[in-house]
Amino acid sequence: MRSTSSSRERASRMAARPIEPSPEIVGHIFLVPLTDIELGQRLRPIDLDWADALANIMRNDGQLTPIEICKGSTAPYCVVAGGHRFVAAQRAGLAYILAREVSSDSAERRMREVQENLIKRDLDPIDRAAFMAELIALKKVQMGVDPAKDGRAASANSRWQKQLKEEAADANDTMTDAYGWSDEIAQRFGYSRRTIERDLLLHRRLLPSLVAQLRDNPIARNATQLRALAKQPDRLQRAIVELLVEGGARSVSEALATLNQRPKADPATKRLSAFIGTFQRMGAAEKKGALAQLAALLPAGFTLREGEETNKETNTAGLVAALDATFAIVAKLATGEEMVDDDEIEAARAQAQIALFEYRGIKIGGGAK
Repeated sequence: MRSTSSSRERASRMAARPIEPSPEIVGHIFLVPLTDIELGQRLRPIDLDWADALANIMRNDGQLTPIEICKGSTAPYCVVAGGHRFVAAQRAGLAYILAREVSSDSAERRMREVQENLIKRDLDPIDRAAFMAELIALKKVQMGVDPAKDGRAASANSRWQKQLKEEAADANDTMTDAYGWSDEIAQRFGYSRRTIERDLLLHRRLLPSLVAQLRDNPIARNATQLRALAKQPDRLQRAIVELLVEGGARSVSEALATLNQRPKADPATKRLSAFIGTFQRMGAAEKKGALAQLAALLPAGFTLREGEETNKETNTAGLVAALDATFAIVAKLATGEEMVDDDEIEAARAQAQIALFEYRGIKIGGGAK
């Protein structure tokens, strides 16, 4: 009788080349056509770069580790664990893959995938946090505890820091009860109360839309930076991520420093900019009508004077000042070394428009000379 290990080695070599189209049972392992397997929903997105690396290994050495599958809904089988190996086999051009059939229970499938991924060392902090939260929820379901008690609602509460600590303590007890681990063993495998608290902080506090934006950013693999981001209010998180993604900052602290230096919006400047923007979009007839209406609304002592001789020297100075302000903004945008606030742009536009008004003989002034 052949040993199980030798059978597996033979099956591994066969997985790298086309074979007959009927699945072969090798111990508890099957050779299954890739076309009979669906990937299904994944907790962790497939990293195509990693899948390509595995594909190269499979082309040279065959498949070394079987995937786990269960009965599928839209295909005969569905991947339970080994999504990257499955995609790698597809990209390697293999027709068949080594697989072990396991329970089709959805909760059990999730549990297997989560456990497999949590023991990997290449997980980035965001994925690890998601898997940790999922594992805790699955274990609570398995133990008859309502998992909704540790949902994302905690992140919306003003006392979220206290709730996270309480949830981490509860989660740690859940993991210990579920696996019978002591604190020492839990810490060795990365399930200490402190680790769980940190993972839950990322999972509960980071907005999903921002997580997607950060996937390709170096910050995504820096747990310290992610925790600093997670501690900020939602609105500030969005502003920080915008700076990180656009290259305006290289760290959360740098983004915060940039945001703190920005001048607060000036309501008067905003109103003036809105008025000038509307006026600028008008046709000649509309502008004349608007100026006629404006003349009646001016404060006492102010008049609109039309058709008078203009002081070209004074008006040219106004244009030069407006150009200086505009050039300063363009220079900042060109080098990318400094951030330019929208209000700063609007103020420069307003200054330029007023200078053009006066240069063309349309003056806004106070008192008669």
